[in-house]
Amino acid sequence: MPRLWPRLFPALVAFTLTCRAFAATGPESIPLPGDRAFPESITSARDGTLYASSLATGGIYRILPHSTEAQMWIEPAAFGTHSTFGVLADEKAGLLWVCSNDLSARGLNVGTADGVSALFGFDLNTGAGKVSAPFPSKPSTCNDIAIGPDGAAYVTNTAAPQILRLARGAKELEVWFTDPSLQPEKGGGLDGLAFGPDGNLYVNTVGPGELYRIDVKKGKATKLTRLTPSRPLFRTDGMRRYGKNFLLIEGQGRLDLMTVHGDSASVETLKDGYVIPTGVTSVGRTAWVSEGQLSLLSDPDKKPAFSRLRGAPAGAAMILRTLILAGLSVGTAVAQTSIPLPGERSFPENIASSQDGTVYVGSLGAGGVYRIEPHGKEARQWIKPGAFGTHSIFGLLVDDKTNTLWACSNDLSAGLGVTIGGSDGVSALKGFDLKTGEGKMSIALAGKPALCNDITIGPDGAAYVTNTLAPQILRLAPGAKEFEVWFTDPSLQPPKSGAGLDGLAFAADGNLYVDRYTPGDLYRINVKGGKATGFTKLTQSRPLVLADAIRRAGKDRFLIVEGGGRLSSFTVQGDKVTVETLKDGFVTPTGVAIVSNTAWVSEGQLEYVFDPSKKSQKPHLPFHIYSVSLPEPR
Repeated sequence: MPRLWPRLFPALVAFTLTCRAFAATGPESIPLPGDRAFPESITSARDGTLYASSLATGGIYRILPHSTEAQMWIEPAAFGTHSTFGVLADEKAGLLWVCSNDLSARGLNVGTADGVSALFGFDLNTGAGKVSAPFPSKPSTCNDIAIGPDGAAYVTNTAAPQILRLARGAKELEVWFTDPSLQPEKGGGLDGLAFGPDGNLYVNTVGPGELYRIDVKKGKATKLTRLTPSRPLFRTDGMRRYGKNFLLIEGQGRLDLMTVHGDSASVETLKDGYVIPTGVTSVGRTAWVSEGQLSLLSDPDKKPAFSRLRGAPAGAAMILRTLILAGLSVGTAVAQTSIPLPGERSFPENIASSQDGTVYVGSLGAGGVYRIEPHGKEARQWIKPGAFGTHSIFGLLVDDKTNTLWACSNDLSAGLGVTIGGSDGVSALKGFDLKTGEGKMSIALAGKPALCNDITIGPDGAAYVTNTLAPQILRLAPGAKEFEVWFTDPSLQPPKSGAGLDGLAFAADGNLYVDRYTPGDLYRINVKGGKATGFTKLTQSRPLVLADAIRRAGKDRFLIVEGGGRLSSFTVQGDKVTVETLKDGFVTPTGVAIVSNTAWVSEGQLEYVFDPSKKSQKPHLPFHIYSVSLPEPR
């Protein structure tokens, strides 16, 4: 389940898409009763009736055609059910299939605890229980369901690398497919599945965000093929066939359209900004999306928020939302204007710009800095790899006032095998002459662990740097030769399996805004007389996924890169921030620079460096930076 910071109340949502433009028709959302619905999946009948499951409360909600009211239809614990996961309407069999799992060991008690995961079938007209088929072995989690060409029900076991099959009229599930290479990771295994028009079964994994095709011949699984998506997927979940294509949920906030071409899959984002969506179903040309916010239940760090949920104000509700699907076409999701970077190991980690429009790009994989002249279309090596004792280049920032290009340099030879300019284990801030590229300053980060990540210039002219491996912001005063620890707080320690403090920028009010990469949270560090006087965690209008570089873009407005694929902006209003997606579909973006009314985004593809499972794979070449037109400053 996703580890994101959600809003207080989940929702189910509906959409309209006409020639790739959104136009709402009919109700845009339908609330679910109660404050503990946590919908895990959604399905629909041909007449437009909607059915939504409930992970926390159990039971099934039903919304009649053209209605805006969801009512409990199958009561919690009915027919021996527990928490309800995947749901699927099978009109040929006259059944509503429901995945049920006993989560009492995790504190979710629905019905009598028995530890059973099972597939249930309910009469689609009356709601009466008809079929109960427990999983034959453990570990087991009945997650999602598809009906095959043979009329059998196929079910994913997220706790084991299995797809089970219940033949029509059968009373027991059989293991139809298993492969040890699909053993679930900590974040979860097999999840959404759907048969394609070719008769093969397509399935995803929720933790790794991978897509697979299982070739089917005469009803038997014959071959497993991992598909190559056009961009990385994050927390893949519910999947439904839509014509010759598929609708796909990404738990980080997206509804996608997926088209398969051989062993490749083109992925186009139809709608972004959901709060941990979980399932999708289509009624004609309308898609309904369940917004589950399951991190409140699955992430131990979110337990306090879950306890607050129980005391939610009256009227708070989880919702279903809609999107119209008309005239769909598949195209590229990233900006069309781009500049390629030379080489096969650029892996750009950050990007900066000067007042005259020159753009600078740092290379994590090859080292050095590329430069693109104003209005130029060619990136050339400007600072060579290893120059002035540099290693992998992370953060970049132009300081026009002092004629300096600041660069964060980190030796990654020990942990990741990226060796540039020798191995000395040093993380340092380097200063280069903006005209000649000559090295001027080299200041090592004191103490361990240390990773120089990103840079900003304060109102005092000092350079401020985040240490991603420790909860520190360092300051280098003008003319100084050593850093001082300007701010530190143990509560901002990086998570055990992730990265900490990352992007940072000063606002017009003189305060410093900073994010943490893996948790995706935002903070304001209050500044008085140049000193940090305390910090405030800001409340976000939606979760951020892998919060990275920040650049100021107005009085209270900033651009922020989300490693999950987005260039976004956020506007500060007191202790709250409104997050708006400007462009989605990048392949692990890392940095952003502003030139006039254009943002340039570096597409890092860093998972090919940091993810052990992808080190043997090649990134999409060539590497690029992309331009995105910005709205008028506010």
